[in-house]
Amino acid sequence: MAKIYDVEGELENQGYDFDALLDELVYQVSNTGVEYEYHDEFYRMGFVGGMGGWTAEEILSECERHDMDLEEYKLEEDEE
Repeated sequence: MAKIYDVEGELENQGYDFDALLDELVYQVSNTGVEYEYHDEFYRMGFVGGMGGWTAEEILSECERHDMDLEEYKLEEDEE
């Protein structure tokens, strides 16, 4: 049985707010004028859905391609 790649867990392990990051990436991609205008959930599932989903590195690279400031999506570390 193949191991499922957990892109959400991987991005969170790298310190990113997964939901906020993906929401902004979906917004950026769906508003470029290059892609067809589909429902945002279609894009979201394209990035993280099933066997054809993207890796964390691919998602972060696409964010950079759209000039997203990745620091805005870093989770704050708990101070002890």
